[in-house]
Amino acid sequence: MQLTRVIIFAMLSVMLLGCTSDEQRLTKELESFHGHVASQVEQLKTHVNAGRVRNIALLKSYADFLSMQKPELKPIIQALAKDATLEGPMFTSLVSRLQEAKVQIPRAATSATTANALIDEFNAIYAAAKSDSFNMALSDPINVLADMSDGKLAPVNSVAAQAGGNTQASGNQLVGNPNYGQWQTNSSGTSFWAWYGQYAFFSSLFSQPVRYADWSRNRRPSYYNDYGYNTYSSPKQKQQYQATEQKVRKKFASEGKKFQSPYAKKTTANTGLSNTPKVSAPGKFKSTYASKTTNKSGSNNKPYQSSFAKANNTTYTSRTKNTSGARSYGSGGK
Repeated sequence: MQLTRVIIFAMLSVMLLGCTSDEQRLTKELESFHGHVASQVEQLKTHVNAGRVRNIALLKSYADFLSMQKPELKPIIQALAKDATLEGPMFTSLVSRLQEAKVQIPRAATSATTANALIDEFNAIYAAAKSDSFNMALSDPINVLADMSDGKLAPVNSVAAQAGGNTQASGNQLVGNPNYGQWQTNSSGTSFWAWYGQYAFFSSLFSQPVRYADWSRNRRPSYYNDYGYNTYSSPKQKQQYQATEQKVRKKFASEGKKFQSPYAKKTTANTGLSNTPKVSAPGKFKSTYASKTTNKSGSNNKPYQSSFAKANNTTYTSRTKNTSGARSYGSGGK
């Protein structure tokens, strides 16, 4: 009997050791992925500090010019120009997301599904931290400054230029971008855009708060809303935005109205995008261990494949459906 107990204990120990070993190996994999992404963020930091992202110089130039032309607008101009620095919300958001992703590694290593979602986030941060991507994302604050210049400053892409007749107020292309505000719902169930404090000036340019339903029908073209949503939004932000759209969709249905997603309208502008960068990754990663890893319920997880494995063949695509092509958002980084 004693010998049997020893054998059973030994077998259980081996089984537990095997499970722990798989989780440890998956943990190391995820930590390795994190390391590659962290290196990319550090590389972007170097490029920003060295001025090797072309639109950084343009954003600063536009801000300096407009500050002289309209000194009364200097606070909001400086707030937008901050995106050209490491203290701006675009860069600090990437750093924050990477830190949050690192914290999730231990839990993700116990579930293939969670691990796969985490690597999707790693891949998104990696793509957003490419200097080409960061460069194009800066086109949004640049084009807002161009709008505010009364035609003295040119927008940086053909779509923005051709949309010049749009009657929406300056700043509309920043609506929906979590760097500048968030969607909120009032007591009557109406979803509206609430600007963060330093961008509150834009509220004065609109006759009333921007309602999601109105904005969805007549939004301005922008890099974030047409291309950068998947890379410059955290998983939590995506969930919040999806929840807002579903809430508005249900409200419209209850009132017998037809709802149109803000990303479903057709675009007739010239939409060549020759400089859109490929979403590349440091390598192709495929987990050897996640298929063996069990979740908390004890069931086997499906074989797990990193989104990095497909990354080298992935390109940015517009969120706008049925467009005639892609949109141009200026040159990439040097």
